Amino acid sequence: MKKSKYNVLAIADTQAPFEHQDYLKFLVAVGVKYGILRRPGKLEKNGLVIHAGDEQDQHTLGSFDPDPDGMSGGEELTAAQRSLMPYFEAFPDVKVCISNHTDRIFRKAFRHGIPRGYLKDYREFLKAPKGWEWQDKWTVDGVRYIHGEGYSGQLGALNAAKDAMKPTVIGHLHSDAGIQFWANEDQLLWGMNVGCGIDKSKYAFHYGKKLRRKPILSCGVILKGQPLLIPMWLDRRGRWTGKV
Repeated sequence: MKKSKYNVLAIADTQAPFEHQDYLKFLVAVGVKYGILRRPGKLEKNGLVIHAGDEQDQHTLGSFDPDPDGMSGGEELTAAQRSLMPYFEAFPDVKVCISNHTDRIFRKAFRHGIPRGYLKDYREFLKAPKGWEWQDKWTVDGVRYIHGEGYSGQLGALNAAKDAMKPTVIGHLHSDAGIQFWANEDQLLWGMNVGCGIDKSKYAFHYGKKLRRKPILSCGVILKGQPLLIPMWLDRRGRWTGKV
């Protein structure tokens, strides 16, 4: 394994404005504990934050009928901008993976024949700082970060790693957080699904109300190339316990 330059805080699926109210506090605590974040708004020299996507939900633009009692599209966008502002302040530099939820506006425009040149980019419509950058995938110290579309189940991240033959971090699969390893004669691979930061009680997630498996609130840390999954422990009220 090559020597790693960065310690990475990997997050995914905040799906603003439907994120858990304690998720940001949890992420900051994790970042500080593992030497990625010196304090909110200030990364350590070798610290890096990567968001695996679905930073915004865009419930009103989905392929399913939106909740008629929910926010309008404009209201949801304003609420998402407001929800993400504290994330921008805590993490002014973030590498973001383009993902199915945040990309909904562009796919919907494509279906209706609207050229992309008429549309604002991610940073502009989310009012994000210049330090937030979007790409389909990122590779840092030999580890690949993607959103995870096209993969499913508990082995989704590992299958993504095997397809690329690189250690791979994904989000997308809310209830399948975890780390899996695989080896052949030549190398050892791992895949990590970092979980999500959603509030399952919000109306945008009513589709999962009767599902047996529920979302896992967590994040990932990659320290000198070694993956760790950090669960966000909740109390009986559904609030973060404050423990990391």
